[in-house]
Amino acid sequence: QSKHLPPKGADALSLRTRFIDDWLVLSGKENGGEESDERTLCKNPIVVNLGAGLDSRPYRLSEFKDSKTRLYLEVDMDKSLLDKKHRVLKSRVGNPLCPVRSVEADLSNADQTRDALVAAGLCTHHEHTRSGDPNMSMPSVDWIMEGLLAYIDPKFHDALFKLCYDMSGRNSRICFNVLEPVGRKNFDSNSIAKNSDIHR
Repeated sequence: QSKHLPPKGADALSLRTRFIDDWLVLSGKENGGEESDERTLCKNPIVVNLGAGLDSRPYRLSEFKDSKTRLYLEVDMDKSLLDKKHRVLKSRVGNPLCPVRSVEADLSNADQTRDALVAAGLCTHHEHTRSGDPNMSMPSVDWIMEGLLAYIDPKFHDALFKLCYDMSGRNSRICFNVLEPVGRKNFDSNSIAKNSDIHR
């Protein structure tokens, strides 16, 4: 339990972390294989963690080893914080279990974030319209917003979700959490339940 958080706060963070771990790591049956109790990483080749902060999943989730994940993008306001985190983790536990790239972007600015993600390895619909199928070369992405929305003015939320939609290929998914009263005021719970996965 963290010394810097009250018990309920620490419990909430632990539950959120485990929930997203389990969302990212799917069972073999959900992953398209036969029914199995074995935990295997989802097939999507790219994970984008918006507001990654001190996230350490590429180091601690053993399922990333030998997985199909070819790129884990960590996006945050201050790239130097991400770089410092990686230096510490590499010195303590070794290299990450999948390729990780740090991306600096202001997540309240969708255009800046889009440009940064493109530069880091993602692409846009516009770049592939010449192929005749705008989704043909788009990657399948698992998007994570872990505690992020509480730190961004709600007026920027729609643009951020649209960015995720525009940069997602088939079978992409998104996982996010909201805190009351922000969630009650700015989101429709039925809409969230219906659209929590991005299907293109």
